[in-house]
Amino acid sequence: MRFTVATSEGSSTGLTQMLPTRILGPGERVGISDVDEDNVAGDIIPTNNIFFTYGTSDYAAICDGTCSGSSVIDLVAHYGGETMPSYPSGVTFSPSGITGITSTTDETTSYHRVATSGQNPTFLRSDWSAGPKTRGAGGTGGAGGAGGAGGVAGSGGAGGTGSCPATQPLPGSVCATPLVQCVYGNVTCSCIFQWVCQ
Repeated sequence: MRFTVATSEGSSTGLTQMLPTRILGPGERVGISDVDEDNVAGDIIPTNNIFFTYGTSDYAAICDGTCSGSSVIDLVAHYGGETMPSYPSGVTFSPSGITGITSTTDETTSYHRVATSGQNPTFLRSDWSAGPKTRGAGGTGGAGGAGGAGGVAGSGGAGGTGSCPATQPLPGSVCATPLVQCVYGNVTCSCIFQWVCQ
């Protein structure tokens, strides 16, 4: 899996990093958190900062391989007034990047996933909402969620509880319990807002 951030500030503030392999049990979650922000034990901390700020326009994506087309598993975009960087080829965030964090709410507000209706190739702004920060008290925070782009401004992992389907799900089908991993014989399926089976 690959975690990619693109920002309106240009390539010098972007980030692409391979994610370490993690096996998560039902209800477990892991965040992708900024180097110097509100980290929680077990977070994946990238080698560079996640440059999401209230005044920039950015997106974060989780991909299975290169970030283009059907390999984009999840994507979240934030609009801060600048021109949005181009999304990975073949995907959109509709109708536009989420808003709600400003210079006056930056320390107390983060984006939270509230639904999982969007999926490749169209990820949805309506799946996200701004709300009280759930991790720590400072900074603009991480991009959360091993299974999804999580919360843009420090909300961290997009967890959940739940159980595995009785039969192996179809790869690419929508799942409702983020970060669940299920084993079916020699195949492991991970709920990353859609089922990924290997």
